[in-house]
Amino acid sequence: MSSAVRHRVLLVDDDQAIRRLVGTVLQRAGYEVDFAEDGGAGLTKALARDYDLLVVDQEMPVRNGRELLEHLAQSGPLPPTIVLTGHGSEELAVELMKLGACDYISKTAPAALTEMLPLALARAVAQHELRLQKQQAEAALRQSQQLLLATLESTADGILAVTTDGKVLTYNRRFLQMWRIPEHVAHAATNGALIQHVLDQLEAPHAFLTSIEQTLRSATDKFDTLHFKDGRVFERYSSPLTMDGKIIGRVWNFRDVTERHQVEQQLRKRSEELSERLRELHCLFEVSRLFENPELSIEQLVCKALELILTAFRDPQAISARCVLEGKVHQLTTYEETQWKLAAPVMGGERLLGAIEVCRAKDPPSGEAPFLDEEASLLNTLGEMLGRQIVRLRAEAEVRRLKQQIEYILGATNTNLRIIDTENNIHYVNPTWQQQLGDPQGKKCYQHFANRAQPCSDCGAVKALTDKQVVVTEQTLGNEDQRVYQVSTVPFQDESGRWMVAEVCTDITERKKMESQLAQAQRLEAIAHLASGVAHELNTPIQYISDNVRFLRDAFSHFQHLLHLIERSLDCDEQHPSWAEKLAAVRSAIADSQLRFLLEQAPVAAEESLEGAMHMAGIVQALKEFAQPSGSDRQTTEIGRAIDTTLSICRSRWTHVAEIVLCMEPDLPPVACNPADFNQVILQLVVNAAQAIAAVPGASHGKSKGTITITARSDGPWLELSVTDTGIGIPPEIQSKIFDPFFTTREVGQGSGQGLSLVYAIVVKKHGGSITFDTQPGRGTSFVVRLPLAQQPVEAAVS
Repeated sequence: MSSAVRHRVLLVDDDQAIRRLVGTVLQRAGYEVDFAEDGGAGLTKALARDYDLLVVDQEMPVRNGRELLEHLAQSGPLPPTIVLTGHGSEELAVELMKLGACDYISKTAPAALTEMLPLALARAVAQHELRLQKQQAEAALRQSQQLLLATLESTADGILAVTTDGKVLTYNRRFLQMWRIPEHVAHAATNGALIQHVLDQLEAPHAFLTSIEQTLRSATDKFDTLHFKDGRVFERYSSPLTMDGKIIGRVWNFRDVTERHQVEQQLRKRSEELSERLRELHCLFEVSRLFENPELSIEQLVCKALELILTAFRDPQAISARCVLEGKVHQLTTYEETQWKLAAPVMGGERLLGAIEVCRAKDPPSGEAPFLDEEASLLNTLGEMLGRQIVRLRAEAEVRRLKQQIEYILGATNTNLRIIDTENNIHYVNPTWQQQLGDPQGKKCYQHFANRAQPCSDCGAVKALTDKQVVVTEQTLGNEDQRVYQVSTVPFQDESGRWMVAEVCTDITERKKMESQLAQAQRLEAIAHLASGVAHELNTPIQYISDNVRFLRDAFSHFQHLLHLIERSLDCDEQHPSWAEKLAAVRSAIADSQLRFLLEQAPVAAEESLEGAMHMAGIVQALKEFAQPSGSDRQTTEIGRAIDTTLSICRSRWTHVAEIVLCMEPDLPPVACNPADFNQVILQLVVNAAQAIAAVPGASHGKSKGTITITARSDGPWLELSVTDTGIGIPPEIQSKIFDPFFTTREVGQGSGQGLSLVYAIVVKKHGGSITFDTQPGRGTSFVVRLPLAQQPVEAAVS
């Protein structure tokens, strides 16, 4: 035994001498030996460790050799095993061999243990290794067969293998399915019956059988096609089957190509049809190209189309054509009307525009129709195409006409039009605006019109597309000549359903200037209306200033006379005879002039005069602030001062009919607005309130005064100013008109109807605020104005 391999041997024997002897023999033979003194210990060791060989005594206490092998056999195949026995029988030997023992050696022969046992063990090892190799080879063969079978079954082709003498070697399930052979029939059929079943399905069975016989011994690959009686088509590919370089048979691969064959047949048929209609397609193509020429008129299109029609017919030399459109005939010079005529209508939508007529000058070939069905179909198609083209050309002409009219109207009304999509792309700008702002090609709307890198934050198009409603805004456009436009943004969907906006931009620069001038005129008109009141307000302090000045003038006259007498008295000596007379005269003058009264009242008169002058100066300053020109710049405006100024100016308009109640929030933030405009808003609302109170029955007779309550408070980033009166209210039928320009309920010549309209324009359009009202007829009205507070530093108001 090779020293490189040491097999492990378990020696089980109850005789110690035998164990020692056999162990020595086996160790010398190169075995690794373990010992067990009885069957129980041997079973334990055999189960605990894998041994290459077993040497077991038959006669042992606890368990004998047969019982030990029976228990070990229950756990699996025994390793090579040699049984030792002092005596035995053939029946016992057979039983042990059935359990898996390799040999049976008697211990009675002296040489049996020392000579025969090593040989028996070596033979057992060799037999065991051969048996393992055989098992491995059989397993590999089974695996190879299974792999081959799985490969055959997984392929989409049918496989058939036949030996050179015509015997069927193998086939897969797909072969049976393709040839419609049930498995139970195939398993029970002979080779001849199986081949016959195949032949019965073919259109040319003898050719198939001959090809098999000719290729069985061929060394080359073959490929052909099989046609079945039921219309199926198989492709057959065969190759030789060799073993050790010798041809033993042939393998056929069958592939069902019925569908592909049918498609190929259809393609061939279609190809033939397409080649026949090539002329028709060429005609249609050329007509389509003809219709793409925008410079051709309808008459030119018709004549050129007639020339192209002839090229698509079977016998162009015998064909002539014409087209009748709305009573007008367009025909080729070769046109000749014959008995052989083909016509197709020219439809413009639901309306018949005319017809295309084709005549054949020669008789058709014998047995054939004068015109092919394809030619009639072609003529109908050309009629449809011509009708659509005529409708399109007329529609385009109408669109061009309408576009010219629209652009003329836009130019005449100083209005511009632009169309923009949801991606801020410009789709249309009228020519006048393109001349002013340049070509918008490749630019976004905010780049072209506002000269910005990003979309406008206050874009009306975004709001219109979001709300799907018309949005009206004002925009200042232009690089050098800044112009103000009123932009009406109208959302709409084009023919593809895409949302876009059409923005009608009206230049209101001059109107804005006129509005500014009108506002100034309104202020001047208000001042003119208030002139009498202002004169009355100034007359009162002027009156008592005048009285006090006269009083002081008379007092100074008395002072001057008295001072003169005193000076003359001081010039005389006390001893002079006239001294007493002069002294009496001075005393009399002092008594007559009421000097003490004059001295007491003169300072009072001077103080009253100063107060009157200050009062007049305040009125003049308020008038100056109120009458200052209106600009476009917003300034931080103190609310309380603006209200006091306006109330001072229009005092004469309300003081006789109403009491003013001011409810001002402490520390009210300033408003970002134009001061003159804000004063105008307060003036109009207070004057309207006074007029509403004056219209209450009995108010004009001074029976009772009404109340005008002015409230100002902050509401987040807004100033909320309300003017509430106890007047007659606004009737329901005119509530929707009170902000309309020139609307008034006063007598002709007493009101221009511009007051509340001007207030609305200042608050909403100019300052981005809001104005609402709440009225109860017969009880009064409350106007609420909301303006933005000054969030950031702006230019301070000029006092």
